[in-house]
Amino acid sequence: MRTLRRNIAAEADLDSGLPPRLEALPLHLYNTVIQQLKQQKHELQFAESAEHRRTRTKKNFSQAVLSNLSSGVVVFGPNGLVKQANPGCQRNSGLSVPLGHECGGYFS
Repeated sequence: MRTLRRNIAAEADLDSGLPPRLEALPLHLYNTVIQQLKQQKHELQFAESAEHRRTRTKKNFSQAVLSNLSSGVVVFGPNGLVKQANPGCQRNSGLSVPLGHECGGYFS
């Protein structure tokens, strides 16, 4: 009975404006927070999955456009190495640009 009174008194202290002690929070409040966190985790996972799909779609679209351009296109990475070259590059220049190599001698 004393324990029950202490728990009720501790719950009443939650309204006093002081930060509650962990052991004073009722069990249903823990469960509510846990359920909210699970829901937020699910929403974040769904948003992340949707973002991955959008990114993959954009990448595929860009690759399709680049591959079908009649003009030659060479994409360089930040380190100056060839990151990507479309088929039009070889058709127009007659050169096969190896990926991952510098392109200094090919274009001047």
